[in-house]
Amino acid sequence: MIPSFIRFSARSDSYYSKDTYRMSAAMLRARRPYFWRNMAGLVILGSIPVAVYVYTFNFLHTDDLEDIPVPPLSDEKVKQLQKEYKEEKAKEAAGVTVRK
Repeated sequence: MIPSFIRFSARSDSYYSKDTYRMSAAMLRARRPYFWRNMAGLVILGSIPVAVYVYTFNFLHTDDLEDIPVPPLSDEKVKQLQKEYKEEKAKEAAGVTVRK
């Protein structure tokens, strides 16, 4: 089996320069008619995921999530959670890694 770099370098190709590997004028002329059609296809195909993202983003921001029941927390539980949060932040500021 011939390595690919030998196989491709041994092939004489008139569409690429052997010294710089740049496209020749003939290759550029052959590709020119397809440029704008390819760009139009790129815009069309690229707009589909963007449209889905924008639709989803707008749809989710209209939901106020009031239908989801949230159990009430007592004042003691809130104070305990705030204390734990402050302790974790103090440890992070001191450079101690906190793992859960």
